[in-house]
Amino acid sequence: MIKIRGLKHRWRNDQAWLLEIPTLDIQSGLTVAVMGLSGCGKSTLLAILSGWLKPTEGQIWVNEVSLHSLNEHERGLWRAQNLSWQGIHCPLFNFLSVRDNLRLPTWFNLCDQNHHLSEALLEQDEHFFNLFGLDIALLEQSIEQLSLGEKQRVEVMRAVSQSVQFTLLDEPTSHLDESTSSLLTHTLLASVKQIHQTLIIATHDTALATQCDRIITLQSVSKLDHEHEQSSIVSIDNCLSSDQAVKASPNTNIRPDIDTKIQHATSPWIAWYFAWRQMYFDAKMYSAIFLASVIAIMIPMLVDSTVEQFQKVITSRSESTSLIIGALNSPYDLFFGSLYFTDPPDHPLRVEQVDELLAMGQYEGTPILVTTEIDRLPLVGTDATYYTYRDLRFVKGRAPHRLGEVCVSETSAQQRSLAIGMMLQTQPSDLFKLIAPYPIELTITGIFKARHPADQTAHFTTLTTAWAVLGYAHSHHERIGELDSSLVVDQSVKLDLLHLHNDPDSLPVSALLMHSQTAKKRSILKARLSQKNQTFTLVEPNKIAKKTLNLTDNIQRILKPLLATLSLLTLSLIFLMLTQRYLVRAPIREGLFALGLRRRHIFLLSLREYMIFILLIVTSLIVISLSFQHIKGWEVIWLNLLSFEPLAP
Repeated sequence: MIKIRGLKHRWRNDQAWLLEIPTLDIQSGLTVAVMGLSGCGKSTLLAILSGWLKPTEGQIWVNEVSLHSLNEHERGLWRAQNLSWQGIHCPLFNFLSVRDNLRLPTWFNLCDQNHHLSEALLEQDEHFFNLFGLDIALLEQSIEQLSLGEKQRVEVMRAVSQSVQFTLLDEPTSHLDESTSSLLTHTLLASVKQIHQTLIIATHDTALATQCDRIITLQSVSKLDHEHEQSSIVSIDNCLSSDQAVKASPNTNIRPDIDTKIQHATSPWIAWYFAWRQMYFDAKMYSAIFLASVIAIMIPMLVDSTVEQFQKVITSRSESTSLIIGALNSPYDLFFGSLYFTDPPDHPLRVEQVDELLAMGQYEGTPILVTTEIDRLPLVGTDATYYTYRDLRFVKGRAPHRLGEVCVSETSAQQRSLAIGMMLQTQPSDLFKLIAPYPIELTITGIFKARHPADQTAHFTTLTTAWAVLGYAHSHHERIGELDSSLVVDQSVKLDLLHLHNDPDSLPVSALLMHSQTAKKRSILKARLSQKNQTFTLVEPNKIAKKTLNLTDNIQRILKPLLATLSLLTLSLIFLMLTQRYLVRAPIREGLFALGLRRRHIFLLSLREYMIFILLIVTSLIVISLSFQHIKGWEVIWLNLLSFEPLAP
C-alpha cells in the first residue's frame, strides 16, 4: 500500500510548488491512472514514488517503507527489489539490441529472487512481441532502428516483464495510434492482473484510464485557490478522508524494511559484454582515438629503435669493408650505393680501370655492379670473391657463374617462397630509349645465408648477366611478341642469343671493394693514385659511417623532445576526449541507476569499457613491436633516406 502525507515538491526554493498532495492512499494490487493537464506534476509524482526523486517536503510510505527517510543509495536498493519503471529516466540503450534491452534487468539481477516469471516471459520473446503488436524480426535490431511507438512498447514490455510489486508507467500510449493503443492497454492490464502487481500510469489517454481500477486527477498547483486550502488532488473514486488518512498513517519512526546488503551478482561475462557493446557502438570515435594513441606511443619508440638499429647496421657494414674505390662521385653516394645497393653511382668505373687498380701491387678487391631491381629488390653483379669476402654460405645450390644465373638469400627465399630452379624476371628500364634493354629471365642456382640486411635483401648474379640486364648486350634473332600500350615488352629474350656489343674494357663497374686493407696499405694506395693523377674517389667506410652516425645523433637529439612533446599533447587530448565521452554518457549511467543498479557497479561498467580499450592498445603495441622486429630489409629504407651529402660533421 502507498501512503502520502503532506507531499510538496519544487525544483528551486525561489519557485512555486510544482506538486502539492495533502493526503493520498493507494491500495496494493490496483491499477491506477494519474491524469491531468501537461505540467501538473504527473511525471514528477511517478519519479517520487519510484524513489528517483526525494520530495521537498512530506512523507511517503510504500508497504511500511518510509521512502522519505532513505538516502539515495537506500532508495536505489529498494527500487531494485520492488519496482519496475517506464519513463524518461529509464531509457532504452542504443548500443544494445531490442532483445538485450528486454533482458537487461535480468542480466544485472535487478529483479527479486523469485524472478521465474520474468525469465519465462523473456524466454517467450516472440509470443510477448505478438501480444504487444510487434514484429519478432525487431528483436535482433538496434534500438535506433525502431520508431517512437515501437520504442515505447518495448519500454512497457521491459517494465511489465519484471516480477516486482509495483510498476510505474509514464504515458505508455502517447506515441501510439488508437488501434495500437487499445491493443497495448488490453495486453498491459491483462499482464499486470495476472501477476497481481500494483500499476500506476500517468496518462492523457482517457480510454486507458477508464479501464483502470482507479483514476486520480492532478490539478495545476498554480490554479488552486490556496485561500480555501483546495487540494491538488481530485479523485474520481472514493478516497480516504483526512481523518481516516491520519488514523491510517504508519509510525514515522519505522526504519525502512529493505535488505541493504543486497548484492547484484552480475555475471562477469555479462558486465564485460555490456562494456564491449558500449565501446562498439562508438566504434568510429574509438578507432580514431585508438590510432592516435598507437601513433603517439609508437612514433618515439620506433624512431629510437630504428635509429639504434640503423647505427648497428651501418657500423657493422663499414667495419667489414676496408676501402671503396669508384669514379668521381659523392663519397656518400658511393658509400651507400656500393655497401647497401641503394642506387648505382652516377659515374661508374670502367673494366680497364678496375684491372689497373688490382694490378697495383698486392691488392685484392671485388667489383660491384648495381643494376635494376627484381620484385623491388636490387640485382647486383659481382664475381666469386664477393661470397668469400662477405662470408655468404650457401645452404642450397651454388653461386652463379654462367650467364643468366642468380642467387638469393635464405631470408628472401622464405619470404617469397623461392626455390632453386625457379625463374626471376628483370624489370625493363629506360623504355623510351631506342636501345632499351629487354626483360630477362634468370634462373635461381643457389640460396645462401647472410647476416647483414643488405645481403639478405639483394639478388646476386655474374657481371656478364648484369651487363646484359643493363642493355650492354643484344641479340640478332627475330623478336617474338608485341608491345602493349605502355611499351612494356611481353616476350623475354633468350639468353643463348645474347652477346656483348660493347668493348669489354669499357663496360661499367659501380665500385671496387678492397679487401682487408691496413692503414699503411690504404695510405700507399692513395699516394700512388694521387701521383698518377687518377680520377678516382677513395672512400674509407669507417669515416663516412662516423659522420653519418653523428648526423643521425644530431637529428635524434632534435626530434626526441619534439616527438615526446607531441606524444604527450596527443595523449592529453585523448584523455580529454575520453573524459568528455564519460560526461556525455551521464544519461546512460542515470538510466542504469533508475533501473536500480548501484553507483559503484555503474562506475565499474564504465571502467571495464576503458579497460577493454587500453587492453586493445597494449596488445596492438606489442604486436606492432614484434612485427617491426621481424621485418627484414627495413634498414635499407632508412639508408635510402640518409644517402645524401651531410653538413659539416
